[in-house]
Amino acid sequence: MKTRSTQGVASLALIVVWLVAASLVVLYANRVLIFEQRASANQVRSAQAFEAAEAGIEWALALLSHSGPVDSQCRPTDATGARTLRERLIQVDASTGRVSAGPAQAGCGRASGGAWQCSCPDSGSPTWPPGEPAASAFSLRVEAGQRAGSFGLVAAGCANATSPCAPGMADAQAQVGTAVASLPLLAHPPSAALMAGGSIDLGAGTLVSNAEAATGGVTAAAGGTVTRDPAAQLISLPGRPGTASIVAEDASLQDVPVFARALGLAPATYRDLPGVKVLGCGTACRSRDISAAWANGRQPVLWVDGSLDLDADLPLGSAESPLLLIVDGPLRLTGAQEPRGLVIARSVTWTHAGGGIARLRGALLAQEDVALAGGAQVMFDAGVLQRLARLGTFVRVPGAWHDFDR
Repeated sequence: MKTRSTQGVASLALIVVWLVAASLVVLYANRVLIFEQRASANQVRSAQAFEAAEAGIEWALALLSHSGPVDSQCRPTDATGARTLRERLIQVDASTGRVSAGPAQAGCGRASGGAWQCSCPDSGSPTWPPGEPAASAFSLRVEAGQRAGSFGLVAAGCANATSPCAPGMADAQAQVGTAVASLPLLAHPPSAALMAGGSIDLGAGTLVSNAEAATGGVTAAAGGTVTRDPAAQLISLPGRPGTASIVAEDASLQDVPVFARALGLAPATYRDLPGVKVLGCGTACRSRDISAAWANGRQPVLWVDGSLDLDADLPLGSAESPLLLIVDGPLRLTGAQEPRGLVIARSVTWTHAGGGIARLRGALLAQEDVALAGGAQVMFDAGVLQRLARLGTFVRVPGAWHDFDR
């Protein structure tokens, strides 16, 4: 009896030991599982924050290249006095082209299962709408560039944020930055007031002027012939006869298409840039189509597919916001016109026989032929062209991406 009792106690003790060991194993396995779950959740939140920061960079590049104004929620608007995101985030020194931070920052947030909501204040930091924390969010800031036309763009991404990705206000945060440069609207600004790959015909009463010494004062340059009525005026550098300011039979204008020469890209590639507004009007675009496209434009590029007939006086362009009008077809102008900027077309016919002023300040380029008649005037304006050359769409600088402070 005593032996059996001892054996029972030993068996019971062995069972208890096994139960304790099993419990320890289960507790350890549970501890590992909890750790893995927490690590996985942290990894998910970290990935969310990083992807939000990357999305912020792409969003900013797209909207900075958009020429139209936006409202306080970063949506396109027709409101009077509304500003573009470019005007909010950056400011450009007109004399040097250096870029620095503007008066405001911007950002976007998305509640769990909801849509993205953005904030583009006129000044200061972005604000989140009241409610639950943003599951994913980003905020943007601009750093001054080291050279003209470039700047630093930094996006802070966060997960479960209660404010615009401020330190300590989110479960996870990440930062991504890159250098951004402006792809200019003009790769090679024209050196003459009037340029054509084909011939140029200047009728009686027309005027072409270029008093810019840096360009040599060339008024008209053509790949073909230049025909001039004796009553047409040519104004060049002081002391230089107008007839001496004409360049005809220029082989380089025949070898290199005018579109590619000025824009630096193939027409089809340039047409697809983010800052280019494309108009297709069927048979032909007219003044009302251009007027509607320009109504809320800020430093726009208007690309017309096909021909364009301008028969009404339109306030196209200004010294501060010149127009780049590209017509992939014939351009026909009649009546009084006073555009400011650069006009490029396949061919140009400009006739003005009535009242008012028909004058382009900037330059006029044609892939083929140009014919001016009546009182049409083309006046070379270096300031307008320089402004167009500085501004453009924004792109990443290769090799400039970083995810750390520097």
